[in-house]
Amino acid sequence: MAELTISFRGLPQHTAAALRSMLALLEPALGSRWRVLEAPIADVIVVPGERMAEVRKNGAEEEPPLLLALTSDSDCPPGAYGVLRRPVTPAQLVEALQLAEGLVERARARDEGMLTVPLIESLDPGGRIAPPTFDTRVRTTLRAATWRLFQDPVAVTILDDRRDSIYSFLPGHGMTTRLTSAELAAQFRRNPPAVFVELSPAEQAAMAKAREFRPPRELEWTFWISNGAPRLRPELDPAKRWRLVRWPDFGRLPHYHADVRMASALMAQPLSLAELTEVAKVRRETAINFLNATYTLRALGEEAAPRPAPTPAAAPRSARTGLAGLIAQLRRKFGLAHGA
Repeated sequence: MAELTISFRGLPQHTAAALRSMLALLEPALGSRWRVLEAPIADVIVVPGERMAEVRKNGAEEEPPLLLALTSDSDCPPGAYGVLRRPVTPAQLVEALQLAEGLVERARARDEGMLTVPLIESLDPGGRIAPPTFDTRVRTTLRAATWRLFQDPVAVTILDDRRDSIYSFLPGHGMTTRLTSAELAAQFRRNPPAVFVELSPAEQAAMAKAREFRPPRELEWTFWISNGAPRLRPELDPAKRWRLVRWPDFGRLPHYHADVRMASALMAQPLSLAELTEVAKVRRETAINFLNATYTLRALGEEAAPRPAPTPAAAPRSARTGLAGLIAQLRRKFGLAHGA
């Protein structure tokens, strides 16, 4: 059975620890399918109901990643597929996750495979995949394998269906590939069948010495910018205005002509998703890809909140006005107020 992942965002430390313990106890009831991730990307993300606006889920409530709200009542906040009412009971948690299983499975069936979590297969002693293992049980897609890697970075090589290496990833070093940036982007766009192969310690040591590595964020950029059926990341609100805080390194990163236009537009002024599509004359899907990719580079920021209008300073009293007031007080004191 496919693995399902869950993570916690914005929960108090003791609450997250209690939910982890409860999940461990409920493993027999849930079929040993769920794994807790210390990462922002997972199939289900548990969020405090009062903080849903900060982690707003765009699109349908049945599209992964699913947001599960932890609330003090039974009202389901917008964007969440369900609620866990405090104090959480085992029955509640089982019911919420069983519902999530069906939603994730249904989304994976109609998706291009990006959210499928593939199995990890080790190479045999000869360094090759044994033919019996290279079948539908371990096959996935390039985007699915990369998505799995973002959830839990491990030392792997991603192979295509001809058993040729697409790229390898080594934690602490980055990504290495024989493909050019444009060729790798084209592979992501095509999203071919792939297999996710874990590297042995000896293979990791040999690779670390022999290969030239690219920064991990270059792999993330390529993943997001080359998506054929994109969804806006849950951290991004389409109604908010966004701006570029720095220019992407288009000399090194794969990109399209439209990406340069969108970068120029967002450097000139903050824009919402709809405004960006209009100003840069691009499709909504293209704009979503660009916002997702620039957010990954930490090059995207929200529009600054308007500064409050300065309080008008009290007009200084002139020296003449102050002196005239003093003379008037003296004249009244000595009974000269009506004198000539």
